[in-house]
Amino acid sequence: MLIIDKEDKSKATKVEAGRFCDLELTERNHLQEWIEANPEILGEDLLIISKEFAGWEGTNERLDLLAIDKDGKLVIIENKRDDSGRDVVWQALKYASYCASLTKENIHNIYQKYLKGGVDSTAVASEEIAKFLEEDYEKINLNPELGQRIILVAANFPKEVTTTVLWLSKYNLNISCVKVTPYEHEGQIYVDSKVILPLQDVGDWQIKMNEKRMDEIVRKEQTTTRERRGKIKKEILYKYFIPAIRELGQKYNLTMTYNEEMDCLERYWGIWMEKKLLQDNDICICFQFDGIRLRNLICGFSISAGTRNEAKEIYIKENHLREHIMKKTKNGNNPPWWLCHEPLDWKYKDWEDLAHEESAAAVIAKCEEKIKWLLGLIEDFES
Repeated sequence: MLIIDKEDKSKATKVEAGRFCDLELTERNHLQEWIEANPEILGEDLLIISKEFAGWEGTNERLDLLAIDKDGKLVIIENKRDDSGRDVVWQALKYASYCASLTKENIHNIYQKYLKGGVDSTAVASEEIAKFLEEDYEKINLNPELGQRIILVAANFPKEVTTTVLWLSKYNLNISCVKVTPYEHEGQIYVDSKVILPLQDVGDWQIKMNEKRMDEIVRKEQTTTRERRGKIKKEILYKYFIPAIRELGQKYNLTMTYNEEMDCLERYWGIWMEKKLLQDNDICICFQFDGIRLRNLICGFSISAGTRNEAKEIYIKENHLREHIMKKTKNGNNPPWWLCHEPLDWKYKDWEDLAHEESAAAVIAKCEEKIKWLLGLIEDFES
């Protein structure tokens, strides 16, 4: 550090960095007190809410300083003197895990207790927090989930600490290292502080990259889950349902159409069974299975017609058919082509539950029950 002569600014005196121990400075009585009174030396605006906090059940451990940042996140501040030691990260992570469960009310009470022991014992915690965050206290979200931060303070950090901090930062753990250096000159002690991790100017970039990386991990897991579920669906369809549904179609003279490319979609199985109306080859009743929750059988129609006049006659018949069936069923807000959306009322909740002959047979039985009932309505209409 250089001290510039005020009278002759061309002259500078070099002051060598000192050691806290040589200057008889301690963590608790000096470094901690300086930070408590001037938290901005850590490189940002912080509100100190507790000192030597030990309010956890089952342990007597104490963290040096507890603060709130401008986003309402809790900041665990761990101070060391000349060397942080190799275990400081593990120590701070423990404290962060303890603080993760603190509620807004807990934080208010912790800060209020701290204020009562200070110079301004009449201050109200909620008012001070609202003033610091510049927001109505009722709207403030304190200590958001996974939002705990750590600031490590020391004169030197061994490689074991810095490499660990850098590695943890890749997993979105917010840990900073602040280097503090004492100097002595003509009876005065000066302290310089510098944030060494995350590297200044790239800190915001690193945070954004970490968020991007975590988003990619989540998306990959979601994609993997969809692919796994799609594979399970296809296996169950081919093993248990396709043969059974084919037999069901033959039993009721239904033509089964099956789009192999649809069997892994999230919504539908892609299995259709169709039956042309006895008195009209242009209207076809079709049945489709809802594959979201394996709960419904959709009954709909398809129409083929040549000229506009022929189509008009067909649509008139279709509307009459719709009115007839809707008297017996509940259509709700279904798309126009749906005649009904019938619940099958089985107990199975997921595709894996259907990977058994007994459960598959129960589902097919429910389908047959509904199909038989709906075909009865259609035959009644035709007669």
